[in-house]
Amino acid sequence: MQFNSVFSLTQTNSVSDENSRLAALTSYGVMDTPREAEFDALTKLAAYICRTPIALITLIDDQRLWFKSCLGLEGEQAERKDSFCQFTIRSEGGFEVPDTLLDDLVRDNPSVVGEPFIRYYCGVPLTTPDGYRLGSLCVADYVPKMLDSAQKEALQTLAGEVMARMELNRQKARLQQQKQLAEFNEKRFKTLFEHSQGYLFTHDLSGRILGVNPAAAQALQCQPAQITGKSISFFLGTDSPGQLAIYLKKIQSQKSMSGVTRIRVSGDEERYWLYSNVLCQTGTQGPYVICSAQDVTDKEVAQRILLQVRDELKKQVESRTTELLAANAALQLTRQELEVFLYRASHDLRGPVCSLKGVVHLIGLEEGYDSLVGLIAMMNQTMLKLEHAMESLLHYTNNRQNYLSCEKLDVLAIVERAIDYGRRLKGFDRMQIGMDIRDDLPFYSDSYRVQLIIQHLLANSIAFQDLANPEPFVKVSVTVEQDWATIRLEDNGVGMPAETVPHIFGRFVKGSEQSPGSGLGLYIVKEVLKKLDGNIGVVSASGKGTGFTVRIPNRPGPEN
Repeated sequence: MQFNSVFSLTQTNSVSDENSRLAALTSYGVMDTPREAEFDALTKLAAYICRTPIALITLIDDQRLWFKSCLGLEGEQAERKDSFCQFTIRSEGGFEVPDTLLDDLVRDNPSVVGEPFIRYYCGVPLTTPDGYRLGSLCVADYVPKMLDSAQKEALQTLAGEVMARMELNRQKARLQQQKQLAEFNEKRFKTLFEHSQGYLFTHDLSGRILGVNPAAAQALQCQPAQITGKSISFFLGTDSPGQLAIYLKKIQSQKSMSGVTRIRVSGDEERYWLYSNVLCQTGTQGPYVICSAQDVTDKEVAQRILLQVRDELKKQVESRTTELLAANAALQLTRQELEVFLYRASHDLRGPVCSLKGVVHLIGLEEGYDSLVGLIAMMNQTMLKLEHAMESLLHYTNNRQNYLSCEKLDVLAIVERAIDYGRRLKGFDRMQIGMDIRDDLPFYSDSYRVQLIIQHLLANSIAFQDLANPEPFVKVSVTVEQDWATIRLEDNGVGMPAETVPHIFGRFVKGSEQSPGSGLGLYIVKEVLKKLDGNIGVVSASGKGTGFTVRIPNRPGPEN
């Protein structure tokens, strides 16, 4: 190590480094302790080797310089700011001032200009294994001088010995604290062991019981002396020899174990203990296991009964599930048969209704039947309702049964076909129909189902037109975008109160008696949109008309 004979010290440590240094100093617990002969011997040896009247072992905290050992000076401490050693702890190997009066750093120091008139100083830092400089071993004289290399090396060796003794003392203090803590814990454990109401015992790694507390001995209906020294198989169940070997092997490898075991008490009585065991590696007699347990016999018996009940319930649930699955399969078959029946029935009924309409039309053409005109009109209206109901049933079953198609749609043609369908409805001739088709982008979806949506929404606007309004209208708007197509129908009809709106998509729900339909139209719209993954919104108010907004995904097929 190189001494600084000229001022070339390291920069002052940061606040963080200084705090760490002070923490390291505190950890040695040496500040303000009594003088010790072994440290005084080292200062005497330093003074002898260096041929100086003064030798010190100093430690520096945040405010002061404290002397652990002092030879040649009076007092126990000094101000840190007035000390030479404050520079020593900033040096790498040591700090030497051959003549204090010629050194700008210390020439004005109170110990130089006043008692004891120091003219020479040399110090070596006391450095911890972690590199923190806690203080110094230093020598001083009243006359200028310089140490030779052998003296400096000896001073460094003695500084290392000072630090080694401090480290040894710290280790001794720590061991003493650990010993005291161990003794305290042992006393506390013994007190807990003796007075705990839980079952406690210890055994070695061969299974031999080392000790048992009174509560455990009482539970086993024995005296502690009758149990100590015996194998734990003494109170394990009759099927335990193999289990004991497995347990002893596991506790050594896993270090801890817990579970429920069967315990044999006096006679043939058996109990169940919930245990938690831990391997303890310390102790004068080698490793041993601390066992803690409590009686859970009542819980264990209840658990076994519960498991039996659960198994029985599981079997019943499985049986009932099988029955329900069979019933559900039968219900699905019946539902499918009913849909086929509705589909065929609606087709079969349409033929006779069409024939009946033709006959009524021919009757109206015959001469002399003017008196029957009103009745014929009523018959036509009734047949129209019947035809509309059958068509609704047909639409519903078609939507349920047919697969989805995905094709490029001619939006204008679909809207026009829906309007043509509406021409048959009562009140169509009063309606003004407006269209706004924006289909610059292609729209891919199911043509039949999209037409059904527009058709039934248009029929709803026709059915609920305001008969007192001389100019009823409905506007159909379609806007095609990259991912969605939006269809809007807005009318100036009678509208609906707010409390009615949430229910209009129910099955067989009519907005009012004014409707000639079956109450399936908007329900069919909702079901069709489910198929298309679309959605619908409604805005309506009594006397102010109704607006429907439908959004349908635009889904090109793989070939597109």
